[in-house]
Amino acid sequence: MEISSSWHLKREAFNLLILNVMKKAILLMSISLIHLAMLAQNFGEIQGKVVDQTGEALPFANVVAMQGTNPIGVSSDENGKFKIKPLNPGIYDLEVSFIGYHKLVVNKVTVNPDNIRFMGDLVLSLNEVIIEGEVCVIEYKDRLIDPEETGKMTMRSAEISQTPMAKNPVGLIASMAPGIYQKPGTNELYFKGSRTGSVLYMIDGQKVTNGAGNFPGGAIGSISVYTGGLPAKYGDTTGGVVVIETKNYFDFYNERNNRR
Repeated sequence: MEISSSWHLKREAFNLLILNVMKKAILLMSISLIHLAMLAQNFGEIQGKVVDQTGEALPFANVVAMQGTNPIGVSSDENGKFKIKPLNPGIYDLEVSFIGYHKLVVNKVTVNPDNIRFMGDLVLSLNEVIIEGEVCVIEYKDRLIDPEETGKMTMRSAEISQTPMAKNPVGLIASMAPGIYQKPGTNELYFKGSRTGSVLYMIDGQKVTNGAGNFPGGAIGSISVYTGGLPAKYGDTTGGVVVIETKNYFDFYNERNNRR
């Protein structure tokens, strides 16, 4: 009986040891997968400066980027400058507030993958300046040409949905910039006379080999096309680069609310 009891105790101890090892292995695997997912995601950021009507910097102002019901906030530094990152690509409403000043809301600020959205000076007005209402609301307009990346063009889902090629991603990419050619009857794209297979496709941070031919247009959150000045992270590809970001939960959430 004593031998049997001792054997059972050893067996239980061994089972507990195996269970603990498995739990630790699962935990480490989960952490690794989360880390890899974060590395794969192409984040963006918003930068700007908060000033008053005289151009004087407003330090420690509250700046919040809103997407759906998910706020991400920071405070401006002693020079009025702020950075909000990392941000998933998408459309945000930017809320800026400071004690003694009316809140400023900038609607429809687009954040593109691997890109900094420079807002410039955000001017707050003193309470006595605006008589009607407590909030100043403006709508952000994208620059036609980004001085930081003149060889890059980006289209967001709202723009894509208004084009006749919304359901044809390959044709849409071919129409985004001069020098992009689609071989008739195929989904092959050529950038400025480059060879077959020289175009690099990235979807949600992952390299794909079958291009964008079978990708559903309704799932696209943004398409960025590089025709020149390729970032070093894309390697030594001789053609162009196509970066596709799929819609996230908040993109679908905003679309649903806009249709109401």
